[in-house]
Amino acid sequence: MSPAKRMPGRRDWPENLKETRPGYFGFYNPKTKKYVSLGRIPLEDAIQQVREVNLLFAKQRDSDSLLNRLEQAEDTFGAWLDEYFQILVRDRDLAPETLKAYVSLAKRPRAAWNDIELAALETKHVAELLNEVRTAGKVTAATQLRKLLKDVFKVAEANGRIERGKNPVELTYNPPVVITRARLKLETFNAIYQEAAAFDPWVQNAMMLALVTGQRRDEIVTSTFKRSAGGKMWLEGDAVFVDQGKTGMKLKIPTSIRLNCINTTIRDVIGKCRDHVVSKYLIHHIRPAGSAIAGDRIHAVTIFRMFAEARDRTGLTWHGKTPPSFHEIRSLTERLHREQGDVNVQSLLGHKSAATTALYDDERGSEFKLVTIK
Repeated sequence: MSPAKRMPGRRDWPENLKETRPGYFGFYNPKTKKYVSLGRIPLEDAIQQVREVNLLFAKQRDSDSLLNRLEQAEDTFGAWLDEYFQILVRDRDLAPETLKAYVSLAKRPRAAWNDIELAALETKHVAELLNEVRTAGKVTAATQLRKLLKDVFKVAEANGRIERGKNPVELTYNPPVVITRARLKLETFNAIYQEAAAFDPWVQNAMMLALVTGQRRDEIVTSTFKRSAGGKMWLEGDAVFVDQGKTGMKLKIPTSIRLNCINTTIRDVIGKCRDHVVSKYLIHHIRPAGSAIAGDRIHAVTIFRMFAEARDRTGLTWHGKTPPSFHEIRSLTERLHREQGDVNVQSLLGHKSAATTALYDDERGSEFKLVTIK
């Protein structure tokens, strides 16, 4: 099989020289099948370095500085991070969405430390990175990043990649996270629901479907009238089946479940989702919108945006807290069903532990607790 033709202008480039983006070069190591970044350097320098390494490979010598980097590549933070995620996939039962979130969270430390030797990273490196995130106003993200990095180095320690007791994250400052987002009350939900009547019917349908099922935004936007590829929630007989993207939990929820406070069942809401538009999705466009046609599913960000617009139309204030988002409907469902007492809310929400469900029951200071007399 003949090799692929080189792009015009690259015919004089040595073998294994790569350009990942304009001005950024790297070397593809044919021995380890790994890529080593050379950074942003002049093309002439990149060509010279790669030619030298190619020559050394051909002569079986290893005296060049770049070649030494290649031989030590497995000791870098970037190389270990790749191996760490392979270990997660192999040993932990993580949902695809969770793994995707971890990979995304790791982008910042990868960019900062990719070519640094793993064992050379110290508490100072981690603290500086976390402080950058906090200074940018992303306190929660900093907390999540610290937790991930702590595990990254813990697994490295367990695999003999760093010395025992040398986890650089352990001594970093971990300030308490003050949650400022307001909880959603039923009367607030009703007020937002009324304002949503000014928009297309799918806005109210999405809100109500989230309230009666307790499912996340991603399940709501992919919900279908029958099982379909890519759908995470679908109707089948007298039940709604859910394959949760975040946790991987699989649920079968009877459509007869009723929220007494609004006198509505899941079956009632599904009935409202059926209209004159032919669509496999419960939550769908009823008219063309941008590149979407009638019947297409609604994007998740659109649901968040329309809920926020309806919320802002109410004129309600939140007394120093961040206004509740669409996701807060899930917490409201938990509290309403817990008060009603006829549904296992932990099962309904798909939580693996009661402790997680209890977090949803926390009203964050929005309600006074009645002291009962025995």
